[in-house]
Amino acid sequence: MAAAAAIAVLFGISEAPPAFLVSAAAAIFAGGLIWVATRRHIQRSTIADVSAFVFLAWLFTPLFAIPAIGQLAPDLDFTGQMFESYSAFTTTGAVLMDSAAAGPALVLWRCTLGFLGGFATLLFAAGLLAAFDQSGPRMQKSVLLTHDPDNVFSNFALAARRVFALYSAFTFLCFVILTLSGTEAFDALCLALSSMSTSGYSPRPGALDAYVPDFGLIVVTLACLAGALNIAYLRNLFSRNERKYDPDLGGMAILIVAVFALFMIASGFEGSVVASLAESVFAVTTSGFHASDNTGFSPLAAIFAALVGGAAASTAGGLKISRLVLLWNQTFAELARLADPSSVISLQFRGGDTGNAALVALWSTILAFIATMAIGMLALAVLGAPLDHAWTAAAAALSNTGPLYQRFGLNFLWADFGLYSRIVLMTLMVLGRLEVLAGAAAIIALVRRH
Repeated sequence: MAAAAAIAVLFGISEAPPAFLVSAAAAIFAGGLIWVATRRHIQRSTIADVSAFVFLAWLFTPLFAIPAIGQLAPDLDFTGQMFESYSAFTTTGAVLMDSAAAGPALVLWRCTLGFLGGFATLLFAAGLLAAFDQSGPRMQKSVLLTHDPDNVFSNFALAARRVFALYSAFTFLCFVILTLSGTEAFDALCLALSSMSTSGYSPRPGALDAYVPDFGLIVVTLACLAGALNIAYLRNLFSRNERKYDPDLGGMAILIVAVFALFMIASGFEGSVVASLAESVFAVTTSGFHASDNTGFSPLAAIFAALVGGAAASTAGGLKISRLVLLWNQTFAELARLADPSSVISLQFRGGDTGNAALVALWSTILAFIATMAIGMLALAVLGAPLDHAWTAAAAALSNTGPLYQRFGLNFLWADFGLYSRIVLMTLMVLGRLEVLAGAAAIIALVRRH
């Protein structure tokens, strides 16, 4: 937050530093109280303790951003300020006012929160939640996670440094290349922050090609793709020069090609090929940027692609492509068993066998994800939203792909939702970041332990 204030000074945004520093002071004060209260309290922490930490982090951290939003957007009521804060920190990218109405200070704040939320997503996934996955399908398997079995947080600080170094390096590289491509420095900074975090915040309303050169559009597309890949895969690729096949990358490539084909069919093969491909990447990576008006785009195909999402241990939302890859492999394994019932077929994923318990967890997660979206849709409909708006908003919030909602039509606006509907949407955003069942199962394990 303090760094964002310094950046605002460099860009001459005078109203930003006081607002940013108020939120920074609130976070420092609360953190100081917690540190004073717990610094002499030594307790071993287990995997079950991770659930409480991650859940509380997603639940309470966005509250510290509200003071800045309140100063920068005084016309928003408190629930509107909460909505903007939770949307930004969960990298959902849903906005109550467009970039022009928000002003550069609030735009920079949104992008900064998106960057921080992306970092938190990677850190929790690769540094903590991967501990739950050691005996399962290992979708979040990570070289970044090494810890004492009796203290899951023993390596948390080291994981934070590793993740931040890689994540911030990619973001800075994106900013530099965008600036060199001819994009204005402020626009390049905001796009770099929101591309790697896949939050989808645009510094200006409308399509990217209106103010970003063609090469810059390619850079944003590649940055979103990098953000949607497993952070451990990126680390191995660039620090260890390992180029092994990754099922997440293969599954995402197939999904991007499929969505791109649908977009081209929707345009009658008259849309820009580059822009249509960029739009398909933005949908699959759950960033939801608007690449161009001269493109083939099918909102329904885009929202279904976002529900699938990117790789595990990435900044992307959605169900995660790993689960669909596992489901696909299981389908062929079951067909093989039907052809030869006496055969013994093991389901392989990331070089290991996937047992029955992992498959049960897979199906449970998928069903819980669908059920959560259905419950969210029904809640929004009961609160007065038309059924098509309720379904689209619930899907966009749960997959953390806010910009896609407004691509469905001129009357699809987040600002139209009332107080209770916004609470439902914020709940879906947080559940989307917790991956629904993973968070619920961890909390249940914590309760049962006591």
